[in-house]
Amino acid sequence: MSSQQLQFLPMTDRVPLRYGGQDIGFDADKRFVSLTDLWRAAGSPSGKEPAIWRRRDDAASFIKDLACSLNVRQSHVLTSMRGKGGATWAHWQIGLAYAKHLSNEFHRFVNEAFREWAEERADPTLKVERAIDAYRRRGKDLGWIEERVEGIAQRKSLVVVMADHNCKVKGKHDNPFSEGTRAISLAALGKTPKEIKSSKGLAKSARTRDYLAKHELSRLRFAECEAERLITETEADGNEACVEACRRAGRAVRAAIESLSAA
Repeated sequence: MSSQQLQFLPMTDRVPLRYGGQDIGFDADKRFVSLTDLWRAAGSPSGKEPAIWRRRDDAASFIKDLACSLNVRQSHVLTSMRGKGGATWAHWQIGLAYAKHLSNEFHRFVNEAFREWAEERADPTLKVERAIDAYRRRGKDLGWIEERVEGIAQRKSLVVVMADHNCKVKGKHDNPFSEGTRAISLAALGKTPKEIKSSKGLAKSARTRDYLAKHELSRLRFAECEAERLITETEADGNEACVEACRRAGRAVRAAIESLSAA
């Protein structure tokens, strides 16, 4: 792990866990989990909040020992983000220890989730197969599922390219990854992800693209592919340039759609 302060991926690139109707943030690349989400999923038990638990002697000793074993500072295995929407994030081993503190039932659930994650790390096809099975149980046909899975891969590819071209989250109102997504969605679909959720009556935590039609997913994937190409070919540098590439790609897809409608 880097000696620099921990930096997380955009929320859209985190792996979702879900328990009792609560999404649990899990950053698979850095193997961190949101202790705040774990606490909420367990029913928000009073006196067991992450801030209280981490001060217990057994918890503090475990956190210190884990940091020493990884040869990093404790702030690199557990960190708190303050302000609205803030949360406590920790290394997955700390997450398991905290889940055990919350309840036996919840501990078993988290153990199983991390077992599946470990299996998928060893054999990535398992993750795809499980995703397909889950979507089939929700009534999705294979054509829709194929578009959804390919769209996930394209979205991740765009994020990586933007990061390689010096895109950085600088605050709540300066997040190039979210802004690029909004720009593409607004141009290609006529609504931002937030507006789509509102129009469909979806929860804030819902994954917007799970509720789109196949052709809508195709439009987003094409626009994100073109945005990636523009960023690379123009050697876009920084937040503003990369977000503008997303806008251009989204407008191009919108123009294509309108030309077909006019034909």
